[in-house]
Amino acid sequence: MRAEKPTLLVKNAVKRMMGRRTAVALADKRLTKLHVYAGTEHKHAAQNPIVIDFAGLNRKNKRGE
Repeated sequence: MRAEKPTLLVKNAVKRMMGRRTAVALADKRLTKLHVYAGTEHKHAAQNPIVIDFAGLNRKNKRGE
């Protein structure tokens, strides 16, 4: 199953994590928004994270000195 449809493996894992108390209609609605891609190429734009220097903002945010 991994070699044939790797995306199906991930979708089934997410579906099973939703729990039995989640209504079937609600779970189906949430799963329609889930996009899983087998490779590195996809049509969605990547996020551009920025680095925040918390240690420079406040002296209390420095680790074990």
